[in-house]
Amino acid sequence: MPETPVATTPLETAEAGPRLESLRKARDFDQAFRRGRRSRQRLLAMVARPNDLEATRVGFAISRRVGGAVVRNRVRRRLKALLRELPIAQPTDLVLTAQPAAAEATFADLRRDLEACAQACGLLEPDELDSGAGPRKGRRSR
Repeated sequence: MPETPVATTPLETAEAGPRLESLRKARDFDQAFRRGRRSRQRLLAMVARPNDLEATRVGFAISRRVGGAVVRNRVRRRLKALLRELPIAQPTDLVLTAQPAAAEATFADLRRDLEACAQACGLLEPDELDSGAGPRKGRRSR
């Protein structure tokens, strides 16, 4: 019987395209918040900071205001699945913060807001999105 590939990191799967790892250390979260680009939509907020590693690292901040543990984990799993589909141009440290409305959102709504945040943070090329995230709003030059 052929062996099934085993995931080597918590966010990596056998079918996944880009390599994703967890952002674990408080220092890495702090650096992302201090030096990263920010974007916020109705369902989530994103902070993105390029890293010098070979993988994109993702951290989630999902408070109890979103819901109980089951609801928070469902939102986190959905965001992970959507991130695997996202064509991120370079290795980046990402921090995603779910808003309370994310608990009731559809998968398509989460995808739209995640793509819009990624586009606003400069992670994607304009022609890499199928759905068209729309115009950028609230962007500041630094």
